[in-house]
Amino acid sequence: MAAVPGPPHTARRDAIDVARVGALAMVVAGHLLLAVIDRGPDGALRGANLLSLHPDLAWLSLLASMPVFFAAAGWANAASTPVGAASRLRTLVGLGSVVVLVWYVPAVVERLVTGGRGVLGDGARIATQPLWFLAAYLPFAAFGARLAVLARRPVVAVGSCLVLLAVLDMARFGGDAPQWIGGFGLLPAWGVPWLLGAWWRDRRFDGRAERRAVGAVGCRRGRGAGVARRVRAGAHRCCCRAAFEHHPSHAVHRSCRCGTGGGAARGGRRTGPRGGA
Repeated sequence: MAAVPGPPHTARRDAIDVARVGALAMVVAGHLLLAVIDRGPDGALRGANLLSLHPDLAWLSLLASMPVFFAAAGWANAASTPVGAASRLRTLVGLGSVVVLVWYVPAVVERLVTGGRGVLGDGARIATQPLWFLAAYLPFAAFGARLAVLARRPVVAVGSCLVLLAVLDMARFGGDAPQWIGGFGLLPAWGVPWLLGAWWRDRRFDGRAERRAVGAVGCRRGRGAGVARRVRAGAHRCCCRAAFEHHPSHAVHRSCRCGTGGGAARGGRRTGPRGGA
């Protein structure tokens, strides 16, 4: 038996998951490719970032795929709650904790022995740097359903995030605010693509779309039923005509419901007991 294809939203959900995984893999690969391990001006081995060493290459950051990841995650987690997302978020935190422990335990030992950060410390920083997104992903995924409600008014939600980011940037770069104030921009910055992803899902599978889909199916079924009725009527008409030709009696003429016998009788001579030739 041939496999029955699933509903359209299933395929779209699979595509969203592929986009999330692909974007996250590109981010990790980008962090690793931009990592530089060389010797500094003092001759000591160091770990650095290519963009920090060469600011003229900052345009490469435009190729980052993390906005795609957060938009896809906003779509996929638009119905998530803290209770429903607890299991998978615990797994994610557990895996991240293993990576941090594997790298930072040797880095701490190195610091205690040498009195400073060495190669292991730089390696730990480079290896765990891609985990920064968890600071925004975890609260967003836990409260995805509430964020989806805000996403129903995208202009207000996204606009508020952009205004807050503008205020923080003006305070950092135009005022005397400390640099750490920029940390407050993490959630609104990545909340913009998340809200857009949740808004996209709401537009795609909202009640109006479902009603339109049901109405379209109903129309198709109605047209199909109409065609079936016409086919049945045509077959009945043919049967009545054949019966009238073989039995031109008044009984057949009266039992015909499609009008063939009546039309024939009205168009021609009447037959039967009172309509003899």
